[in-house]
Amino acid sequence: MTMGHDDDPALLTQRASNLREHARQARGLARTLAGYLDDVVFEAAPRPAAGAGDTAGGPGQPIWTGPYADRCTAALDRRRTSLHSMAQALMADAGRWDGVANELDDQARAAARSGATAGGGR
Repeated sequence: MTMGHDDDPALLTQRASNLREHARQARGLARTLAGYLDDVVFEAAPRPAAGAGDTAGGPGQPIWTGPYADRCTAALDRRRTSLHSMAQALMADAGRWDGVANELDDQARAAARSGATAGGGR
């Protein structure tokens, strides 16, 4: 019995390695993506006033106010939430890629054993 292209243990191991590398990169991107707008939204969002003498931009105050600022801040917050969701999905994908990489490693080991047995136990 000859090994097919998909049964080659070296190819399966290489595919598993590639998947793990892509999963590692995806996790790094997800961490960056998740926090990308956090600081901006925090600075723009209204917070409870710290005292009656505070002025715009002071402690407890947003850096800008008014209807336009409220609309922009709300849009930024929606985008921030969307980025957090994308980052979560990317982390889930990376986890699945690691699982597939483990399966490929198992297949490579099984193919190597069957290849050694089929070749006369070499």
